Amino acid sequence: SGGSLYLGIDADGSSNPWDGYLDDVIVYPYARSAAQVKTDLAGGQVGALIGSFANDPLTKGLVGYWKMDETAANGCTGGVNDNCDSSGNANDGAWNGNTTSAAGKFGNATSFDGAGDYVSVTRTTTLEPSNITISCWVKFTAFSADHQLCITKQSTAGGANSYALGVFGTTNKPIFVVSTAAGAESNVQGTALSTGTWYHLVGTYDGTTMVLYVNGALVASSAPAITLGYSASYNIGL
Repeated sequence: SGGSLYLGIDADGSSNPWDGYLDDVIVYPYARSAAQVKTDLAGGQVGALIGSFANDPLTKGLVGYWKMDETAANGCTGGVNDNCDSSGNANDGAWNGNTTSAAGKFGNATSFDGAGDYVSVTRTTTLEPSNITISCWVKFTAFSADHQLCITKQSTAGGANSYALGVFGTTNKPIFVVSTAAGAESNVQGTALSTGTWYHLVGTYDGTTMVLYVNGALVASSAPAITLGYSASYNIGL
């Protein structure tokens, strides 16, 4: 709501909070290849050339990169926000509820207790591309009766997600979602995940084909050929 982006909560900013840990959450404004996804699994973020200036953060191929390595609140530029954006775009996130730091997959992670914790990031159109890759390292403490999303952006039709990545309901299956501004939604799903284990989830969409990867392996794909649509709220669930 209010034009914010959220980490660790659903696209409405209040429902289906995350119960577990999130680490290294990334947004690219293009669809990563299978080889690049495998590189990311190893912990190296290698971008693609986008733009014409060497000092342009987009030349690194990242528009959002939250390492989640902070050990305490108010550590970002200006001493206000808590999860600092390493993409160069200053899309820093603020902790809400009981969000805190804990041991992660790489260094630290951000911990959520499933009771309304989340991270909010002020809206920016750099996080609303026409083609996209979203990725995050996730570990669940518990699954809920509904979905839990490590990253999600609400479309103009309330309830639909422009794009989302996480697990679906009681099936505990990883899911990647894309949607039009009118709320026409498409998704692909993998096989059930477990609690207490770190997983690397990646969703890519090139304007035609959507692909879901788990731990570097392609697990599902579809070709909805839709145009991503966005509203004032951008949400990421960590």
